[in-house]
Amino acid sequence: MYDALTHWDLSSETEPSVILPGLATSWAVNPDDTTKWVFTLRDGVTFHDGAPFTAADVVWNVQKVLDENAPHFAPDQVGATKSRMPTLASARVIDDLTVELTTTQPDSFLPLNMTMLFMASPSHWQSLYDAVDASITDPKERAAAAWTAFAADPSGTGPFEGDRLVPRERFEMVKNENYWDSARTPTIDRVVLIPLPDANARTAALLSGQVDWIEAPAPDAIPRIQSQGNVVYSNPQPHVWPWQLSFHEGSPWLDKRVRHAANLCVNREELQILLGGYMGIPKGSVEPGHPWWGKGFGHHEGLGQEPLQPPRAFDDQAIRSAQFLDAQQ
Repeated sequence: MYDALTHWDLSSETEPSVILPGLATSWAVNPDDTTKWVFTLRDGVTFHDGAPFTAADVVWNVQKVLDENAPHFAPDQVGATKSRMPTLASARVIDDLTVELTTTQPDSFLPLNMTMLFMASPSHWQSLYDAVDASITDPKERAAAAWTAFAADPSGTGPFEGDRLVPRERFEMVKNENYWDSARTPTIDRVVLIPLPDANARTAALLSGQVDWIEAPAPDAIPRIQSQGNVVYSNPQPHVWPWQLSFHEGSPWLDKRVRHAANLCVNREELQILLGGYMGIPKGSVEPGHPWWGKGFGHHEGLGQEPLQPPRAFDDQAIRSAQFLDAQQ
């Protein structure tokens, strides 16, 4: 339902994704001040409510997650956006189709990070804000109520438009007949999204014909899914969820032996079997052959590379020095 200034190219299953123009047709860093980027916007784009998309809308959407004093500030959207564009500081209108973004420091990743800021319609949000019950007088509460209403009645610039929301039951979208990108214009008229958080429930819904498509099926059910004529699409990607270990004073993780022991506790080969083979065994933050691979960043010596061995014992003194037993004494 929403577009960003830049989009990831997801057209290939075998080639790395690159950044494509989205609502911005071009962008460039200011050679005289490398903390400033100028984005040229796409002309003729409209929100689902009919309002034209302009540079002022970009500024408004930046403010919704960066400016706590903005009347439309949306704290519940900060976690999914601000953390993914950590250097973005502000936005400024140059003209209707040109916007300047300022960062706290030079940041060549800004065009990539802007894929995470989706453009909502300010005019539609304002109409919902104005419709909030007059008994709610606190501006922050009114803004929160407007964003709640916006979730049920959204307006973006994307290829689908929100049509019907039944909380915890379904969300229906319809084709945006006026979408600006013909290559991404939907070929179906309606999509119904059904929340099914349990993998077995999702699998049962697919096998019974309740739904046409699911993601993350139960791994042990994949052979049965395929036997009924369904097609399973999968594509390995270098994506790991690393544990952020505390290195504060007194933390047991400061001891390399403890980190080594924790690494040995994870049987990656058995995890791969448990997931029906739909898991790669990581060797580091990125896979071998990646441009970032190397001891300086992507390669962690020994991670996932040690053969399965009998349990090892760490001597009592080592454990004490790692402060494991201190809490019990």
